[in-house]
Amino acid sequence: MIRFGALPFEELGFLGVPSRSRLYNLQPIAIGTSHIESLTSYIARLATVHCVDTRTFVSQEILPLLGKDYLLNRACKRSQGFWLNNTRMLNGTQSWAKGWVLALENLTTIKTLNYLTMLTWSNVIAFRGLLRSVKAWCPNCYTEWQEANKPLYEPLLWHLHCVTTCPQHRCYLCDKCPCQGCKKEQPILSPRAKIGFCTSCGHWLGSPQNGDIAPSKTNSEWEIWIAEAVGELLAEAPKLLESPIQETICQILSLCIGQAGGASALAQEITLSRDTIQAIRKGQQTPQLLSLLYLSYYIGVKPYSLLSRKIEAKDIKRVLNPFTTPLKRARPKPPDLPKLREALAKALTEEPAPSMKTVAKRLSYDQTFLSKHLPDLTKEISTRFINYQKRRALERQ
Repeated sequence: MIRFGALPFEELGFLGVPSRSRLYNLQPIAIGTSHIESLTSYIARLATVHCVDTRTFVSQEILPLLGKDYLLNRACKRSQGFWLNNTRMLNGTQSWAKGWVLALENLTTIKTLNYLTMLTWSNVIAFRGLLRSVKAWCPNCYTEWQEANKPLYEPLLWHLHCVTTCPQHRCYLCDKCPCQGCKKEQPILSPRAKIGFCTSCGHWLGSPQNGDIAPSKTNSEWEIWIAEAVGELLAEAPKLLESPIQETICQILSLCIGQAGGASALAQEITLSRDTIQAIRKGQQTPQLLSLLYLSYYIGVKPYSLLSRKIEAKDIKRVLNPFTTPLKRARPKPPDLPKLREALAKALTEEPAPSMKTVAKRLSYDQTFLSKHLPDLTKEISTRFINYQKRRALERQ
């Protein structure tokens, strides 16, 4: 038996005492599954296990590590805009999410928190149209977890804008408090967040006691396919050795254009505009998640397979999506310039003098278009309106 008390302190290094984290080493829920936890949910749970509200936790622990002095301002930390706008980007693909992930990994020593966001797919999925602006949830999932004494949390799947259905219960996600006197939308992260309960009235967001909530309408196969396809994308993210690159999508689009007989023909088949397809193919634009889903469905594979394995021309099945309407562009009608000239001349006789903006709106034409084709009348209308405003100002004085 070794008597540690008899040894000098410097000689105890061989014990290999592991480093300690500043915060509790809370493990994320369901990593490697389609229902992996979101970063905002993890932040709310981490605040709860430390027995503080989310505002205090974020202000004292996370914001000082982000290296942005303006966030340390008391007014910013308490402002409604910070909690409504800034925090809803935390589950996305931008540098804002990456900064919070690094801060939390430093505080908890857990190195897998980037999978709680869409950062893995930042090279191939655009931030635009990716995330919801308000919270959505499956009441049946909440009830099941509560009855099984499992921790309540918010899967990342629920935060994605294109996902409207719970793939497990085949019901639509809710986005408003079920309380008849409340019916309020829930922010993505609240200063006093309590998962599973309304931030305004405290009402339970799960299913009622008398049974499951029935879907408001029948879920289409397309909505269920989206939920399952995106769920697979989230589940397989930890298995990737490196993040996918956009060149993969550019090559696949080139193959699809060749199979369809041109970008215009492909645009009609996958319900995207020709300009969008060309911009993505040239690498000038990162595709939105919904665009990636349209392309995957057309080829006949899930998005993860499209991004992780090589697709050849013989693999493209050209499956048309029966649940969306093909994109049809209406040809603009040629402007009736004599009629527009007559309308503008009539506006010159009106009292009080209308602005050019008002006249253009009334005629359902863009003001720039009218200035280009009828510059003399538009300039006269604008000058007359300015003189009218000066005259009114003098009368008030």
